[in-house]
Amino acid sequence: MLSTDKVRADPPAQLSLFTSERLPHRPYCTDDYETGTWPRQLSNALQKRYIQPNPPAVRFRLLFDVDRRGGAHAWMDASLAAPNWAATNPANGHAHLCYEIDIPIAVDPFVERAPVRFAAAIECAYRESMGADAGYSGHLCKNPTHSHWITTTFRQDGYSLQELSEYIPDLNRFNDKRRKLPEYGLGRNVTLFNRLRLWSYKAINEHRGGDFDAWHGLVQDKARAYNDFASPMDWNEVKHTAKSVATWVWRHAPASAIRFSRLQAERGSARHERFKEEHGIVAYEREQAKAALAGAGAKRARTEAKIREAVAVLTERGERVSMRALASLTGMGKSAIAEAYKRLFPVPEVSG
Repeated sequence: MLSTDKVRADPPAQLSLFTSERLPHRPYCTDDYETGTWPRQLSNALQKRYIQPNPPAVRFRLLFDVDRRGGAHAWMDASLAAPNWAATNPANGHAHLCYEIDIPIAVDPFVERAPVRFAAAIECAYRESMGADAGYSGHLCKNPTHSHWITTTFRQDGYSLQELSEYIPDLNRFNDKRRKLPEYGLGRNVTLFNRLRLWSYKAINEHRGGDFDAWHGLVQDKARAYNDFASPMDWNEVKHTAKSVATWVWRHAPASAIRFSRLQAERGSARHERFKEEHGIVAYEREQAKAALAGAGAKRARTEAKIREAVAVLTERGERVSMRALASLTGMGKSAIAEAYKRLFPVPEVSG
């Protein structure tokens, strides 16, 4: 049985997915940005012109800001999937377009990175295709249930990420893991997470056995510094990422540090080998190795020839074959003679 407050919080039926279950419990909201934004009970927040559409740790919807007349239909010009709804400013035709996601995305890459990365790629592709504002943070959106806006509903059911991706034939431009995502929207979340975790893997070495709260504060300060995007992330999102990274690295630091070091070493070795192959260094080294082997073989042959010749001279003179006599005739050291002599004349051994 829903409480009275929750029933009032539910928007009109034509927005079937913009519901209390898919909105923050205390969304930030405002009627005018200049007066500031504040968290309010959902029932009160829904009375404001602007409202926070997603909690910090979850994405229920993707939002786009199209700042031009006819913005609500930018998806048609770009041959994209129809948004679930668009809220338009009647004064200038600018609009916020919303795509409701059927299965919410946990914005915690330690839980599962692939969906976040995939959603970020889709978001980047849609934003580029529609010419939407890259500086739009998505922290607040036009409240589609407010009478100040003209709200147009295009679809009731939520989208899967796969369905949204089918409208972007060249999605690999953004979804290739080897490429860095543009630093806006979910791309900022991915970028912040990657920068913060790579720093943490090393920084934790100085804090093992210390106090977690101190470590958490250090990670949070670093996350604040890394939130230097042209359109910074909301502080609640930054804090969530910092806590996730701080907690995971604190619990798994020894194993993760060893794996990270090994992985970095393997990657460095692989890059070095690719560089050598591309610049002909591998072939050169092989030729050098062959030349070195050939040189060693020639040197060994010369050594053996000198010893045989010295043995023959001593024998012809009727003198005893000894290390000292061979060293005197060949000018070689006794140890080198002994090593070669065993191969040449295994029995009897020459006397010292």
